[in-house]
Amino acid sequence: MGTQLSGVTTISADGEYQLAAGALGATAPTYELTLSVSYECGVESAAAVSAGGSICPAVLDGRINADATLDCAAPIAVFAVNGGFDIYEPGAGGAPVLSISAGQIASAGASTDGNVLLAEGVLSSGQSVQLYYLTTGEFSLITTYPDGKPYVIVWATGAADLYHAAG
Repeated sequence: MGTQLSGVTTISADGEYQLAAGALGATAPTYELTLSVSYECGVESAAAVSAGGSICPAVLDGRINADATLDCAAPIAVFAVNGGFDIYEPGAGGAPVLSISAGQIASAGASTDGNVLLAEGVLSSGQSVQLYYLTTGEFSLITTYPDGKPYVIVWATGAADLYHAAG
């Protein structure tokens, strides 16, 4: 039997709200999520909205590589932390792979001559992970899945501008 989460939250202000749930784990199963929202537009009327669909909870943990289609079984999870990045291996129970601070990035500096290797680590499967600062001002993380297929992501600021160069 699965785990059921439930709760009631009352929001008294207009606006947009986001619900997110997830955790790093050894596998990336797909779960069914049902969200019910009800609201009143006055004393006389009420309406209810229900939405359901398959999601990948693994990408709802705050990582910047959070595309449910491309990153559900990603070999790494990248988190932006105070101008730096923490990189974990979800398939190894969320084991840390490497971490780089904003100060370390600033110390490495940008280069117009070539990309700068900021940090390097190794996954439990033996695949290497390299984080580069590119001449374009973007970051690139390069690794592979256990089967050798490349996984390459590039971003400048985070999830909003992240794209997959391979994977």
